[in-house]
Amino acid sequence: MANISSVGRGIELPLKKASPCGSRPLRIDYLCEASRDFREEKLLRRLPPASNQLIGDIAEQPMSRRPGVAITPALSPETESAKRRKAAENSLPIFEDASWLPHRYAEARDEIHFLKTARGIHRKVTFLTEEYLPSEAERIAIPLADIKQPLQTSPIHFILHSAFCCSTLLARACDIEGTAMGLKEPTILNDLVGWKRRGCDLQKLAATLDISLALLARPFEDGEVNIIKPSNIVNSLAPALLGLRPQSRAILLYAPLSTFLTSIVKKGLWGRLWVRELFAGLRSDKMIQLGFTDEQHFLQSDLQIAAAGWLAQQDYFSKLCERFGAARIRTLDSKSLLADPLNMMEKLAQFYGLPLEPATLKAVAEGPAFTTHSKTKEFFGAEDRRQEYDMAVEAHRDEIEKVTVWAETVAQERGIPLTLPLPLLLS
Repeated sequence: MANISSVGRGIELPLKKASPCGSRPLRIDYLCEASRDFREEKLLRRLPPASNQLIGDIAEQPMSRRPGVAITPALSPETESAKRRKAAENSLPIFEDASWLPHRYAEARDEIHFLKTARGIHRKVTFLTEEYLPSEAERIAIPLADIKQPLQTSPIHFILHSAFCCSTLLARACDIEGTAMGLKEPTILNDLVGWKRRGCDLQKLAATLDISLALLARPFEDGEVNIIKPSNIVNSLAPALLGLRPQSRAILLYAPLSTFLTSIVKKGLWGRLWVRELFAGLRSDKMIQLGFTDEQHFLQSDLQIAAAGWLAQQDYFSKLCERFGAARIRTLDSKSLLADPLNMMEKLAQFYGLPLEPATLKAVAEGPAFTTHSKTKEFFGAEDRRQEYDMAVEAHRDEIEKVTVWAETVAQERGIPLTLPLPLLLS
């Protein structure tokens, strides 16, 4: 289940503090709440709570699930000082070693928590989150002020997505030793989203994001390019990501409208809860501007709400295309991605500037990224996808078709493109 994303108003900010990438203006946008998993506990938490606690600093609270940020246990008091002493003594090797993942940002102490994460772990886990990363992995906290020297980094590019569109598959396909590495939803970027929503200083956020990107850009091997697939909660920071890294490029990945709606109904109750949380986040950022009143939205079906959220994200992506242009942005829909993996990989390599031989591209297009399930790692080929999709369509055909027609009408009235410009496969 992908994270929720949103967009909103933004302001231009100069970077005043020295950082690994220098001083550049960037845009920091307002952010929405997000959530990843929808298990039984999520439904239970919808009951009226006996008490209500305000969200505090991520490093000070025990592990839990809450909208907006991914949560991790704080360092225990008896281990904090020892780990910080060790960090101070050994920080330089950590900065030079990409296996030390910049995993969390603890705003109360203004420090980054590093997690020892070998490349094999990256390859094994679905996402770089507490749920999937090994709990026994070594962790070290280093104050942000101690990360001063220029970091030896590689170029980075991005896969930005609107959920249920094979983004994890694409990130897995970018794991090509010696050439590229795909980073699947690093939690530190989610932490910055949560920090922003809690009212941080935007100048400090800009500097922290800059350093976080520099740390995420460290290659496992010389000459490799790191390709970051953030959670889609990070989409609203896209102008800042591209502003801080003017040489970076981004794929905007999305599912066609009917495919997105089918994915939602296929996931049953949890999918329908997810789209309502998505809608709530987009609405809080004043991004749901489709011409309906709140009362009218309240009366809309789950799938209409899903379509409204899809339209809002589609509108945002189209504006990113206008702002950054074909030199830095290309779009890709999931149907085209799956239809011809080899052609897609060839175009992707050209856009990202990856020097891949035809044999390597063919091996990737026929490899595990396209033939196994991104979550379970079990065999899951094109025919399996079609069968799963067809079963969901057959069970919910009437609802999907009616809502698709409704959404297409809304899109036409509001000037929202159903197909994004700057397609990768026509480049």
